[in-house]
Amino acid sequence: MNTPHTQFNLAWLVGIKQHWQQVIEFLASRSNLQVWRSRDRSGNPHWHVYDAQTNHTTNLSSEAEMRIWIEEHYER
Repeated sequence: MNTPHTQFNLAWLVGIKQHWQQVIEFLASRSNLQVWRSRDRSGNPHWHVYDAQTNHTTNLSSEAEMRIWIEEHYER
């Protein structure tokens, strides 16, 4: 039987499913970011950020710069 109550429940469930799909996609996209540190021959640290979604690597000279880059690109 297709009552207004049943239609409301189905719409609510569809809305919840879409919301959770967005949450899952957001969390999955966050895992596509890889950060690592390396050192040059003089021992100076260099930070690298790889974004798997864009297939782009950014190289930065400090941890502070790396954090700012991540905040600017992923803290939305």
